[in-house]
Amino acid sequence: MIHIVTLFGLSYMSRGLAMIESIENTSNAPIKYTVLAMDDSTFQFLKTLKISNLHVLHLRDFADLEFQSLIKVRPFRELCWTAASCLVRNVFKTDEESEFIIYVDSDCYFYSNILEMTTNWENESNIFVHEHRYSPLRELWEDSAGRFNVGVVGFRGKSVEAWKCLERWRLQVLALCELNPDKGLCGDQTYLNEWPGLYPGLQIMKSAGEGAAPWNVEPLLALRNTDSISVDGQKLIFYHFHSLRLGVNKKLRILSIRLAFGYSIPISFRKFVYGPYLKHLRTLNRRVLGAGYTLNEIGVVELSAKEIVASGVSKQQLIQLLL
Repeated sequence: MIHIVTLFGLSYMSRGLAMIESIENTSNAPIKYTVLAMDDSTFQFLKTLKISNLHVLHLRDFADLEFQSLIKVRPFRELCWTAASCLVRNVFKTDEESEFIIYVDSDCYFYSNILEMTTNWENESNIFVHEHRYSPLRELWEDSAGRFNVGVVGFRGKSVEAWKCLERWRLQVLALCELNPDKGLCGDQTYLNEWPGLYPGLQIMKSAGEGAAPWNVEPLLALRNTDSISVDGQKLIFYHFHSLRLGVNKKLRILSIRLAFGYSIPISFRKFVYGPYLKHLRTLNRRVLGAGYTLNEIGVVELSAKEIVASGVSKQQLIQLLL
């Protein structure tokens, strides 16, 4: 059994659902999900879905008193970063049957069976991470953003070493979880830098298809094969859609897509990786809009024609789509 743990609010609802559906659509393995709903609307919508293997936990019902004390103190972004390790630790403590408890960011998306990742995890390993693998022009980012990315972090169920890691990580983010590059702080992420020296059972994922993201794809090529997508010659397992932003002008019926601000996304990735994901998001956005929420609430900013032009969106990023 694999237990996927994630969290999101209404503005990331479609992305969170897309992530879950991507795992379900590519795998028939026994998988269950725990989602921490970061607001009332997210909790109510997810409960209406009545998905049998999905457990939804409301933010106010999350049984971690130290975390609860920070809800009205920390900015929302920092609260989400703080919640990740606290939530995984909570699930780890109560789950007696899952072989792996895996935290997945809501803006990650699986293109291949998750078992193709976990079956490569060695029996003697208890903690599983992937590096940023920065593209050559971004290697200096490691000083501020860290060596590892929190997009997907796995823990072997019932492992003492994994428990000690989660306990330490939780205490660290409860004490301090902010974005301060000058101090080498990047939310909950830079705490992972110390893991190789602390945990002999740490395994670092090596494939370019595990954790492909805007910060590492600039020199790479994506190819569509018969039944899969490859990145740098290796099967794409999951992609992290960091910094993707959607805006819309309903009158002109234009959807403004900023694939990743500050990054150059290769054409092959736009076609084979971003294309299918954006189509999936479009379907889910319609579903959430159908429940009565507004574009702005679900994370799609309404823009005037002047704002679209002023934003510097290129023609390649302007796609005529009916909402």
